[in-house]
Amino acid sequence: DDDDAQSDEQLFENLCDLLGVLAQTCGSAAGRFAPFILGPLVERMHRRPSRRAETLGVCSQFILAMGGPNGAEPFVQDLIPAGVNCLGDENTVAQQNAAYLLGNLVLFGGQGLHS
Repeated sequence: DDDDAQSDEQLFENLCDLLGVLAQTCGSAAGRFAPFILGPLVERMHRRPSRRAETLGVCSQFILAMGGPNGAEPFVQDLIPAGVNCLGDENTVAQQNAAYLLGNLVLFGGQGLHS
């Protein structure tokens, strides 16, 4: 049903906004929540390609909030392939968010980049 699909899309957009605020508010403590948020978001992104831009944006906000030289290390192996795959997306916002995510992963990925 079109109304349900539109409602789902609006709900996901609002969820991404909320998660972005959560990451910014928690700062480095966002790492405690990240395993429960980033994995399911990336899985959903693969199932719903139309939401790639928002998903990549939220992932970037979490990585940036966790910061530190190794803040993103636990997520490098899952997020780098997702980011690289989206660099060629037809949506330019998804491409930009993928590039931003990959840059943050390089900055904060620590030893996870070498494994």
